Amino acid sequence: MEVFATTYGKKGADKGIDGIGQYLIPKSDKVVKVAFQVKGGKVQSKDIDALMGVVALDKYDMGVLLTRHKPTNPMLKKATKAEQFEAAYGFNYPKIQILTLAEFFSGKQLNLPKDNITFKSAATIGKGGKQSGLL
Repeated sequence: MEVFATTYGKKGADKGIDGIGQYLIPKSDKVVKVAFQVKGGKVQSKDIDALMGVVALDKYDMGVLLTRHKPTNPMLKKATKAEQFEAAYGFNYPKIQILTLAEFFSGKQLNLPKDNITFKSAATIGKGGKQSGLL
């Protein structure tokens, strides 16, 4: 999972974005922007609310919460009920996804487009992590 680390947004307990991934939809030129948030402490339902808010406000296509601790049932329900991101050519992806470190290290994959172009597009990220020219 390659993600461009960023200082975009606010950091720490104030629900900032920790990374941005860019993916290419197969058979198209559509670039998908994914916001990544990392939580090392206890997670709560409000963490999903905050991620959903940032995704909507900053116009990311999808959001991913990477967490050390197992998500609560209300968090899982909110993520499951979030709308799907409908991409080109019938490709659909969950708009909000949660992945624990244990799941990551056991081989579980996020449901993202196959072609990660994050570092192929890194030149479009300006100094300080600010977006400049991303779709």
